Amino acid sequence: MLLKLEYDVKTKKGTRLLELKQDYCVLDIETTGFNPGWDEIIEICALKVRNNQVKDKFISLIKPESEIPSFISNLTGITNDLVKDAPSLETVLPFFIKFIQEDTILGHNVSFDLNFISEETTNRLNQPFLNNYIDTLPLSRRAFSEIKHHSLRALAACLPISNPTHRAESDCIATKNLYDLIVKTAEEKNIDLFGRKQSEGLKAKDILATVDSFDENHPFFQKVCIFTGALSIPRRKAMQMIADVGGINGDNVTKETNFLIVGSTDYIASLKGNKSSKLKKAEKLIQENQDIKILTEKTFLDLLNN
Repeated sequence: MLLKLEYDVKTKKGTRLLELKQDYCVLDIETTGFNPGWDEIIEICALKVRNNQVKDKFISLIKPESEIPSFISNLTGITNDLVKDAPSLETVLPFFIKFIQEDTILGHNVSFDLNFISEETTNRLNQPFLNNYIDTLPLSRRAFSEIKHHSLRALAACLPISNPTHRAESDCIATKNLYDLIVKTAEEKNIDLFGRKQSEGLKAKDILATVDSFDENHPFFQKVCIFTGALSIPRRKAMQMIADVGGINGDNVTKETNFLIVGSTDYIASLKGNKSSKLKKAEKLIQENQDIKILTEKTFLDLLNN
């Protein structure tokens, strides 16, 4: 085992990317402790993702040169007996590097994993691990600012993602779930994941039709449509659908509004007596005899497609 009494904080790794990607490798490792150069990697997993779909997998247990501490075995379920016939890190690393190639790395608090891997590739293969990376930890803080704790396990308790189990593959799967949910949430709520939440938000004037002719009999033709609440599709996509059938997108409910389309969050909240300002405004105008129709997202999509 190659030991360093003090981890070199200048160990090289790639650059954290401030962009989203559809092609990448999800990475997670399990270790005997928290100090690169002293503690050892005992499991590694990478999921190769292409066009947002998992296409291949690399996973291996690794036999360490020292005993696995009991608290690590209790935490991960990886025991000394489980890894007694596993390959060494020297054997695994070249195959791992070949699998990853130059892919962008995706991980949760991924600097921890990259510090270990770069330390080992530098010492054992004489090459730092310089793949660029995306870290879902800061992204989750922007997308889900209402959640207090952002460890992968804390997020899994609050969000519809798979449960991580302190094993490399399950944590990779949970991280991929989290990344997909972050991207979806950012699209729906118009959140800039790499800056501040945009105060102005998505504006109706920004959505222009991509076609030149319209069916004048379409129920949304020349009708003013407003959205409220989270939709199952990105808000921009829904507004583009309106524009492409000759409808008119609006930002706020007014007397000119014809349809208010209510997403699932607002619909569920309304059943509990909690309504958005747009929904309250629409109901008030309806009471004043304004011709405004309130639609669920399902009804909206049915009308749109028919």
